[in-house]
Amino acid sequence: MDRMKLKTMDKLAAKGFDTEKKVMSLEMEIVHENGLDDEIGGILDLKKAIRQHRLYAYLYNGKDPVPAKKEVKPDVRNESEYD
Repeated sequence: MDRMKLKTMDKLAAKGFDTEKKVMSLEMEIVHENGLDDEIGGILDLKKAIRQHRLYAYLYNGKDPVPAKKEVKPDVRNESEYD
């Protein structure tokens, strides 16, 4: 687990932002008023992870494998069929 992410979440929890709903309600003015200016990047990343329902992946730097795209081959017919 990334220690910086944990540090950001600890700071948020200490200021009373201890649920996803409370974190999502954070505006930058509120962040500044609570002395969390140094954590803005982490807060924005956390909000993005919550919005995408990927909090666990965010915390553990996890990524789902991206399925490989299959190549679609054009339908090639023998030209002699059309003669």
